[in-house]
Amino acid sequence: MVMAVTQLRAGHVDVGGALTILLLSADFFIPMRQLGSFFHIAMNGMAASDRIFRLLDLPEERPGGLAPKGCDIAVRGLRFSYDGAREVLHGVDMHFPAGSFTAIVGESGCGKSTIAAILSGKNRGFDGSVTIGGVPVCEIREEALMQTVTYVGHASYLFKGSVRDNLRMGKPDATDDALWDALERVRIAGFLRAEAGLDTLLTEQAGNLSGGQRQRLALARALLHDSPVYIFDEASSNIDVESENDVMAQIHALARTKTVILISHRLANVADADNIYVMQDGRVVESGTHMTLPQGGCYDRLWRAQRELERYAGREVRA
Repeated sequence: MVMAVTQLRAGHVDVGGALTILLLSADFFIPMRQLGSFFHIAMNGMAASDRIFRLLDLPEERPGGLAPKGCDIAVRGLRFSYDGAREVLHGVDMHFPAGSFTAIVGESGCGKSTIAAILSGKNRGFDGSVTIGGVPVCEIREEALMQTVTYVGHASYLFKGSVRDNLRMGKPDATDDALWDALERVRIAGFLRAEAGLDTLLTEQAGNLSGGQRQRLALARALLHDSPVYIFDEASSNIDVESENDVMAQIHALARTKTVILISHRLANVADADNIYVMQDGRVVESGTHMTLPQGGCYDRLWRAQRELERYAGREVRA
């Protein structure tokens, strides 16, 4: 090594000496790279511990909570802020009659998903009144609320394990026949039969399935839950057209017997709703059906812009 360095200073480096220097230099930096890797692992661990402590700090459910007496949902003067400084909902009034099919639409960031999270019990600390079956949502037992409201988002979580185990989270006592029936309804049964059936193993977040297959499984689990109220928050977004059509077909079928609240960026999916709430900047600016909402209004402008965009993309919007 000393000879190689001496030759380097003199400007005479043979190939063997240069190679020795390179190899020793690499060995020198390995501990530095390992230190950086350990730092990254430590930061991930700290972030995970923060989430664990936030979970442990959640208030325990108060005993003696109520159960809703029906599934009629009323929202009055709803205000909400995530950080206590910037308000994202400004006095929202909505009504979701039992057995109705209601849509909430608007541009990104208008407050649609915030309302869905409040109705499903995920967001607390709001001002105003939110009742389900005449009972304030903050007074409903968590178990009773989960039995009443099923929330399906655009990225519903699927756990590592078998398809059977994931589906039975929606109905623990479901028979295999009931599981297959739900899978048939969302049109994924054929794919699973070609695999290992209900014993098909899923990786974490079902990473070994396509986006459309994951959403079909999440919908099948929601169907098994069989609650009186369903909230679909962009449940058909970021999936292929065929999967979107199948998901929407099941949502419309549910709307014939359940209270369904649909949040969708694609307005063609909400055209058949009994009522459409149009939101803008945290407020309801219009409400009505697809045919009665005012021409030239916010909904009409969104509809026309989306229709032109989808026509350009070769995907016709049907009203």
